[in-house]
Amino acid sequence: MKNLAAGRRVKLVTDPTQDRRDRYGRLLAYVRVIRGPSLQVSMLRKGWAKVYVYGGNPFERVDQFRRAEDSARAAKRGAWSLCGPGF
Repeated sequence: MKNLAAGRRVKLVTDPTQDRRDRYGRLLAYVRVIRGPSLQVSMLRKGWAKVYVYGGNPFERVDQFRRAEDSARAAKRGAWSLCGPGF
C-alpha cells in the first residue's frame, strides 16, 4: 500500500459537506492522484480500508466509497480475507 502515490502528483480536495479540519487540527481531504482514482477508493477496492461516517453526517462521496468497499468485501480482498466480517 505504500506505493499508491509514490512518485505521482496528488491534489488534496476538501469536502464541502464536512469540516475542513478535525478536532485535533488535522486536514480532512480526499487525496486525488492526478489522472487516477482517489487514494481512498484505491484502498477500499483493495480491501485495506473501511468506510466510516462520523457523527451520522455522510460525506459527499459516501456512496462511491461504499460501493468500492462492498466490492472488496464480496471478493474477499485485503483485510476482508484475513479478518472476515469483523474487519
